[in-house]
Amino acid sequence: MSYPGVTCKIYRQKLDAKIAQEYIGTLDGSGSDQVLYTKNLPITTSAGVATDDETLVDVYTDDGSVGSWTEYLDDGSDFTIVGATGAVTIKAAENQAGNAGERISISYYYRAEVGSGQTSKITWGRKVIERHKLGSADVQELIAGKKAAVALEFDTFYITRDELGGILSETDFYNQLTDFDFYMYPNDVTAGQPMIYVTDIKGESGSVEADLDSLLLNKCKFKGLTGVISTVPA
Repeated sequence: MSYPGVTCKIYRQKLDAKIAQEYIGTLDGSGSDQVLYTKNLPITTSAGVATDDETLVDVYTDDGSVGSWTEYLDDGSDFTIVGATGAVTIKAAENQAGNAGERISISYYYRAEVGSGQTSKITWGRKVIERHKLGSADVQELIAGKKAAVALEFDTFYITRDELGGILSETDFYNQLTDFDFYMYPNDVTAGQPMIYVTDIKGESGSVEADLDSLLLNKCKFKGLTGVISTVPA
């Protein structure tokens, strides 16, 4: 299958479990609202949708005692969030002179777009085996053998510098080839429209063009373990 001109989005996400108590800053004790920011953005629901709902995150203060965390109320009185920007606003009532120096942390979900690709080609391969009846030279049946790997090619594949290591590195932390999961939505992420999902993708070959002020352009080939053609769930 070839999808010329179709844009594929590349995401880094943490949706299966929250980022646990990421340190985001220290209170200045100014007596006014103080804005801190998460390292990753946007802050999302467990389904990957940006959210401003305080009940979906957990924000903590150490009350000036390192390693001892107390959770803020999530009703909007102690803090608010802006999911799109990763902003966490600690309210003035919690940022008085006596709170100066308190460390703030947050547990949250995120789904960050780190690149995009266009003009992709996905190829499924399958071995076909001829079956014969004993004593006959004529083929009795054709069956599918072991399914081969799924191949993916991108003519233009733009990634951020944060993804450079993951895309191009030979191995990950566990000395295994870095792998990804791949989703393609040819007609946008709309319920009932086609969705292609390929698991355990690993880089096979590619070339890179870099510029100081832009994303990295990577013409590359990947291979995946299993491919599924489905539809976007409601």
